[in-house]
Amino acid sequence: MKRNSGFSLIENLCILGVILILSVVFFRTYIHRSNDIKYQSAREELALLNCALEHYNNACGTYPLGNFQSTSENAASLYNALLKKSKNFLNGHNWTLSNDMLIDPWGRPYVYKYSGNPEDTYVLFSVGPNGHMDTRELIDDIYS
Repeated sequence: MKRNSGFSLIENLCILGVILILSVVFFRTYIHRSNDIKYQSAREELALLNCALEHYNNACGTYPLGNFQSTSENAASLYNALLKKSKNFLNGHNWTLSNDMLIDPWGRPYVYKYSGNPEDTYVLFSVGPNGHMDTRELIDDIYS
């Protein structure tokens, strides 16, 4: 008497195909959700930084100077200025810092620019997942 135990080759391939399809769907959903969380975190941090900048402006009559040539110098000057005058807005949030720079969820410094001219306003944004400033303000960059 012959016993058939186990699955046939066709059945095994079908099971493998179903597992593969489910893993691809799960992976794509996970990546998409992870990116959504980073976008939301960047928006929240930019909102906090906007409040801190407005508080700084009310206290000092101007925004922190941020017209240096490099993004890292601007990011460091922003953090140091806010630490002196708007520390309450920075407390209570788990900021990511690197070399006195506020870092966005993708590990890059927030971009801050202010010319010092009272008629101008500041620019504050994250370069987003691609790490490049989009000159046409495409959907990748997150502005405050």
